[in-house]
Amino acid sequence: MNKIFQKNYSDDLNKFRSKSQPTVKKNLLKASIISANLLFTVGCNNGSTTSNNQMVSTTAQVAKSLKKDLSPIVPDGAGGLVGIYKPKEEAQFITIGRTSVTNGQLVNKNTMSLIGSTSKMFTSLTSLRLIELGILNLDSKLGNYMDSKYFEIFEEPNKAKNITLRQLLSHTSGLQYDTDCDNNDRAEKDLDSILAEMVEKVKINPTQKIKITNNPQDRIFSYSNQIWLATIFIEKAYNKYLTSQDGEKHNLSYADILQREILVPLKMEHTGFQKSETDPLTHEPNMLKGFVGKHG
Repeated sequence: MNKIFQKNYSDDLNKFRSKSQPTVKKNLLKASIISANLLFTVGCNNGSTTSNNQMVSTTAQVAKSLKKDLSPIVPDGAGGLVGIYKPKEEAQFITIGRTSVTNGQLVNKNTMSLIGSTSKMFTSLTSLRLIELGILNLDSKLGNYMDSKYFEIFEEPNKAKNITLRQLLSHTSGLQYDTDCDNNDRAEKDLDSILAEMVEKVKINPTQKIKITNNPQDRIFSYSNQIWLATIFIEKAYNKYLTSQDGEKHNLSYADILQREILVPLKMEHTGFQKSETDPLTHEPNMLKGFVGKHG
């Protein structure tokens, strides 16, 4: 799948705050919840207190405390960037280390970084945007959008056909966490090509088929990277909608649709996609580079 990157967080944050409509903000909140992303809060001991003796910290105080805690545990040569936002206060940024363990430049607040699984919130937000437009329904089934020949990638194709968009976004689909047959780098390929390659992989090695480890009807939360299947709903439904409007054939990718329906309207000019490992962004000096440490 395309990998989302962000840079100049403060600029895009302000664009979102000033440009987004209440319904979009509400949907972003829903997306944050439905994606089941883990959030964490940071407390520090040098804030003011309220009448209830609760500690209240400014963003500057939190940033100072967090940098003190993080600096000793970030490996030599590695880098990190943390943005801290609180209503009515200036956004704070913690920059640590360098963009690469080998001759990287110092991290600054405009350093780009892949946002990893936080991109799941963008998938949820795009889905909810299409629901808002009347193009999609949370209870739509995968079997209504994915060609039957591609269900060979699942160990239990008939069960997989009944998985809903709601279940994918809320991580209650029962699908396993990760699988060897999927492809995390679309490399400019269309969705059908990606799925066709996956089918060929499981024909060679059936053990790579995507397994259903929980009954979706039990609504058991189990974090799964198979949320990428939501992009099938998004692409198929959106392109069908465009065709119904102008009679022309459309083949917009998930990246195109996210750009068109979310990033452009909100003027998030510093958020985009690394479309493959050969993308020029991979060699951008001010891009944080990933690495694997000695402990994995």
